[in-house]
Amino acid sequence: MLVAAWLAVIAIPPVVLLRVRVGWLAALESPAVQADWDAFRRDMQAQSGRDTPVTGPVQRKVPKSAEPPLKVWLREYVGLAIAAWVLFGTVLFGFFAALVAGLFAQNQPCGGCDTQKDQKRDGENAQQ
Repeated sequence: MLVAAWLAVIAIPPVVLLRVRVGWLAALESPAVQADWDAFRRDMQAQSGRDTPVTGPVQRKVPKSAEPPLKVWLREYVGLAIAAWVLFGTVLFGFFAALVAGLFAQNQPCGGCDTQKDQKRDGENAQQ
C-alpha cells in the first residue's frame, strides 16, 4: 500500500504539469502577454534610476529576459522541476513512511525479550 501511495504522490503532479504545460505555453505565446511583459520591463527601467533620478523608495532591477519568466521556465526548466519533485517527494514520503512504520512497530512486543522476567528483575532490584 505504501508503494502505491508513493507512486501516486510522485507521478500525479508531474503528469498534470506536463498536460497543462502545453496550454500554458500556447497562452503565453499571445501578443498581449508579450506586450504586458514589455510594459513591465519599461516600467522597471523607469524605476531603476539609471536613466532618470530614482522615482521610488527602492532602486529596481530591470529583468534581463525578453520573455516572461513563466514562459522560459515552462519551456526550459520543466525537466528540472520534475526531477526536484521526484527527489524531494521521495525523501519526504520516505520520512513519513518511516514514522508510520515506527508508530505501528511500537505497539508490537519485542521478539526476543521476556517482559515478565524483566519486570520481576526490576522489582528485585528495586527492593535491594
